[in-house]
Order: sequence, then structure tokens, then C-alpha cells
Amino acid sequence: SRLFGFCRRLLQPKTNLPECVCILTKRQWFSLFSHMLDIVQLNYDIDVFVPAFVSAAYRSAPPAPGSTIVVSPWGEQGQTFRLFTPEANMPSVTSFELLFTSLGTVNALRLVAALLHESRVVVVAKTWAHISAVAHAAMGLLAPF
Repeated sequence: SRLFGFCRRLLQPKTNLPECVCILTKRQWFSLFSHMLDIVQLNYDIDVFVPAFVSAAYRSAPPAPGSTIVVSPWGEQGQTFRLFTPEANMPSVTSFELLFTSLGTVNALRLVAALLHESRVVVVAKTWAHISAVAHAAMGLLAPF
């Protein structure tokens, strides 16, 4: 079965060195895993918060499509996070806006045509977030096929 990766490059607060946090999953839920990485980035502490958050998310029951997951890294005393799963077991895309504003309509159609022809495609951008968002939006356009 296919695995999907969702990654975020973060700078260590103390050393200012880059680290990459990745989530590997069999689900194509871009919105859910992007939200999880947003939470990790906003509360970034690789030694304390990240292990507690990942452990709490892993312990939660497997989500059904269209449901809510409540993640409590510190138990009932601390902050809780609500994560929403997409309705269907298809790729969830938060927005196609970045795809069309970055590439334009003509190039976005060329990208979809190349993907439908199973051509190899390389996506290049100045930020990792744009690459991920554009790649997942392009996958979302392929979902009906």
C-alpha cells in the first residue's frame, strides 16, 4: 500500500539549525496532517512538546472520515487540540489557490496533463510549504481519475 509523507522544516530555537518533522501515513488527508504540522510549528519544542503531541495523537482512536480527533498532549490538565478529518477517503486539499496563483491557469493545466500522462514532474519553489501545497493540490485534481 502507498505511503504519503507530510513534512515541515523547522529551525531549532537554541542552535538555529534546521530540522525536518515528517508524518508518514497511508491516508491522503493533507488538511489534517498540515494542521498537525502547524500545531507542532507553533508549539515547537523538539524535546518536550513534539514527543508528547505525537504520542497523544498516536494513542487516539483511528479516525473515521468526517470525524474529530481530540489530542491532549498533557492529559486533561493542559491544552487540547481538535483535528478534523475529511469527509471522504479521498485526497483532501485545503485550497487550490496557491496552485493557480503560482502556476497560472495554463501551466496548471499543463501540470495536470503531464500527471495524467504519468510523466515525471519536478516542483521547485522558494519555500517547502509551497512545494507541498502545490503538489497536494495537483494530486487533488487527479482524484476523480
